[in-house]
Amino acid sequence: QIKAQAKTQCAEIHGGDQMGLRSDHQTGTSDGLKGRTSIIPGPGKRFRCHRMSTITNQGKLAFMVFTQTFTK
Repeated sequence: QIKAQAKTQCAEIHGGDQMGLRSDHQTGTSDGLKGRTSIIPGPGKRFRCHRMSTITNQGKLAFMVFTQTFTK
């Protein structure tokens, strides 16, 4: 139904993903409690950045790299 509606409206369907990157190596596990985001302490001052991207049903890619944190 969504594909048919997008086709009639000449719209794009986006599938998205987000990812965090760090400049350090973290050993151990990152398991968290069910329903809670796991917290991994970082050793020293390193940089972090994040990436958000989408790809459409027509194969178009859009992405953004930023240094702010993800919030709900």
